[in-house]
Amino acid sequence: MNPDRFKSVSVIIPTLGEPILKQTVEHLLAAEAPIAVEVIIAGLDPDHVVSGNPAITFAETPRKYIPAEARNFGAARATGDLFLFLDSDAFVEPDFFHCLFEAMAESRQVVHGAMNFVDDTAPNLGDNVATFHGMHISAEACVMEHNVAAYCLAVTRNVFEEMQGFNEGIFMAEDWEFANRVRAAGYFIYFDPLLRITHHSDRHTAERVASHARSYAIGNANMLQAGDRLGSKMRVDWFGYIPPLAAFWSAVQATVHTAKVFRRFPAMRTYKRCARYVWLFYYSRRRHLFRILAGKAPASPGLSAPTEPSATQAT
Repeated sequence: MNPDRFKSVSVIIPTLGEPILKQTVEHLLAAEAPIAVEVIIAGLDPDHVVSGNPAITFAETPRKYIPAEARNFGAARATGDLFLFLDSDAFVEPDFFHCLFEAMAESRQVVHGAMNFVDDTAPNLGDNVATFHGMHISAEACVMEHNVAAYCLAVTRNVFEEMQGFNEGIFMAEDWEFANRVRAAGYFIYFDPLLRITHHSDRHTAERVASHARSYAIGNANMLQAGDRLGSKMRVDWFGYIPPLAAFWSAVQATVHTAKVFRRFPAMRTYKRCARYVWLFYYSRRRHLFRILAGKAPASPGLSAPTEPSATQAT
């Protein structure tokens, strides 16, 4: 990469004050960087986990922001010519910034990093496998044609501003919707497995996995309402009006998707003990999407929406 291409990078992390964020920031500040790095934390920090840290910029939001709002709020205060969006539970390696600038080859405008899983509880692993199997560190470098996630997403300021940021009408999967617009504008999204983070998520129960899946269903519903088909030809939306059929079809599709993950992504077989939670995620997401489309569940993150933290991750 041309060393003069970027003068500085702005790392933008949305938060609701998660305790893990302190360690995330510590890893960031300990990483060696060839150019100036500013760390912007956008959101709420009621327990002062990071807001008193002079090495970062804390951008307090007036209320709980959903991920798209918080990311845009942080980006509006960023001074760098390269934006790096991270999640509050994403730990970087000491050479992370060197890998970032190597990944941002001269012609690249958007680069997506890989995810390393913590091999801990079966529910947490299942949630990661279900959502990020295609972005695992074992995946090969490629131009991404599928969904993306902003747990580690680098975007030049020019492209981000051209896209006018994330769509604040999308609760979850706002990063996916952003990627669709990036591609439509003629840009490529490059996946580089050498640019990686370790995901320290904490969905250690079946209910946490199901809640996360329901949050994804809300985001999927938002995208469908915005006209995005999500690549599906078999949604059969009317099933939502017939609960037994919705449950049956959700179970069938969850079984199919779970089998595909372990068949098409050999590295995921290491985590086969979490298969039932992979299935639970897919079942819960599709079942809740049917409820939303049938008007039986809210399509916005209000008080009655799933109790998944709303401004911290699309993960």
